[in-house]
Amino acid sequence: MISLSDRVNSIYIHIPFCRERCHYCDFYSSRIGENNSLIKPYIEAIKKELIRYQYYCDKIKTIYVGGGTPSVIPHNYLADLLNFLSRELTFEKGYEFTIEANPESITREFLNVICESNLINRISLGIQSLNDGILKRLGRIHNRERALKGLESIFSTGFKNINVDFLIGVTDDTDDFIQEIITFTKNFPVTHISAYILTADRKKEELKEFLCINEDTITEQYIKLHNILTEKGFVHYEVSNYSRPSFESRHNINYWQNGLYLGLGASAAGYIIYKNGDRIRYKNISDLKRYIIGISQNNEVYEEYEHIDRRKYLNEAIMLALRTIEGINLPRIRDKMTEQEFDLFLKKMENLQKDGYILVSDSRITPTLKGFLFNNYIIRELLL
Repeated sequence: MISLSDRVNSIYIHIPFCRERCHYCDFYSSRIGENNSLIKPYIEAIKKELIRYQYYCDKIKTIYVGGGTPSVIPHNYLADLLNFLSRELTFEKGYEFTIEANPESITREFLNVICESNLINRISLGIQSLNDGILKRLGRIHNRERALKGLESIFSTGFKNINVDFLIGVTDDTDDFIQEIITFTKNFPVTHISAYILTADRKKEELKEFLCINEDTITEQYIKLHNILTEKGFVHYEVSNYSRPSFESRHNINYWQNGLYLGLGASAAGYIIYKNGDRIRYKNISDLKRYIIGISQNNEVYEEYEHIDRRKYLNEAIMLALRTIEGINLPRIRDKMTEQEFDLFLKKMENLQKDGYILVSDSRITPTLKGFLFNNYIIRELLL
């Protein structure tokens, strides 16, 4: 029997259907028109998978339905899934339930379903850019007008906890990029902004033009965006994430704190503690049909499966904590290290502090803005 502290409070559900696949996307998804017949059995498979893992669940604090584009599936199937979750799970007071959506699929029917569920209280909208030319080159199927109308529709329903995704490094016109964000935040009281630096794949012809954007320009955009948003009251609490106070993504914070979570659906990843005390990370197969068949036959559907030993657990805790403004709790990490490991850790830490990447106190290591910009570097330096 596992203890309450070893039970899962967070669930990720992957909905791998999109109208079109964006050129830059690395997540598993497929075109909905080609797979309509698989949507119903896929939702049924997710239900069965949750029942399989229900023993490991405690009261749920966060759920995140991502994709793909969850808002694109037929609304009766989405309603069915939400009703099932409401029946089968016990939610902690003040829970967070996020669903991802794209502007072109923000319809009155979709908003009615999520409002009537009385479950969802946070929406994450993938806008990426407010420039029509950039959107087209990224493979997005909405334009600026549709994005803004989608947001207006969401706010009109009474939703107050709204994240918007933007991409950095998709234009070399920094002034225009920053002005768009300034205007946007004046017009829409969003509570959270995610701003990711585009990683352009050299193998994708459609992304090659983005490789021409100078790294100094991308750095300038990152720093200016930080300055503008923090001036407007947003907290830069993670490398790529800003929130109004108390509106941080609690689901993502659980990841960054190396917390446990279930992953349901094709390609979804999970992190749990088994009955024997082993820490296990798994990733489901990235194949709709094989996932559905596997679950229906009560088989394992893992594509990846690994035991997390002490050293790997420590390295992951360091890596994830350094993505956040909270940083690393020094006494806590010291208790988990050998004396030799901690001595080496301190030496590395002192060098990074001298170079301005981190701030160090008696109880905490926190990344500076420079540390956020060169996050991969400081993580590499501090890993055991």
